[in-house]
Amino acid sequence: VDLLIKLHQCPIPAFLQQRAIDLGQNTAHPVTLLLDEWDGNLKAAQEHHRKKGFEVFNCKATAYLCDLIRMRLIHDDSPALPRRYCLVHSNFHLGNLLFSHRSLEGRPKYPPRVKQLLSFQASDVGDPLLDLARLTLILHLPAPLGVGGLSDSSKQLFPSTFDVVSSYAMRLQEANELPNTDTLMLAMRVYQAAACFKMAAVMLFNLHFQTMEVKPQGPAFIQRRQEAAEHISKLGAALLKGCLLYTSPSPRDS
Repeated sequence: VDLLIKLHQCPIPAFLQQRAIDLGQNTAHPVTLLLDEWDGNLKAAQEHHRKKGFEVFNCKATAYLCDLIRMRLIHDDSPALPRRYCLVHSNFHLGNLLFSHRSLEGRPKYPPRVKQLLSFQASDVGDPLLDLARLTLILHLPAPLGVGGLSDSSKQLFPSTFDVVSSYAMRLQEANELPNTDTLMLAMRVYQAAACFKMAAVMLFNLHFQTMEVKPQGPAFIQRRQEAAEHISKLGAALLKGCLLYTSPSPRDS
């Protein structure tokens, strides 16, 4: 969380300042913009493949999740527009965090410690809560994307969604940049679901072009990627409905 806050408090580079101004003047919610971007990218890849006579990869669960998030956004309980836009990583996940030695063994003797953040290719100006939501998915996603496959006792060594959100909120409330923790926890449902949708859409988007390589991927690889996209999309739907959302401190804090 400290690393994420440091990133979000960095000055916006000069070449991105106009984008920050444009986003501030745009009345569309950042989650809507994310859905439009990756839903459009995926459909463009599918249409390109269709015209070339290649196999088109669809996932009903991913399309359903996109529609579900859009429905939530038109309701009164949808998250408000961000109070500010800042520099965001856009791909803040376990694979882009460099941990200290033996951090991920799940042993109290070696608690998780992040030493460095990697891979800034997708960095942009955007809503900081999208980065925060992506970070909270670590507990739910299986390896190598997260620690969801570990035992409950091992997962308790990692901060829960409530821990992450409350820590982030308390730090930035001092600067009057965020609402309170309870409001953020409700907003996280939409942001986590949007992060899941983007992950699934990116997987399917890349799959279209990975099958066009000189040595295309085989059926087993394709099946695994489609299953992964479906699993992540269903996870996003469950999070949006509140089925998997941590709403209280983790057991180790009680």
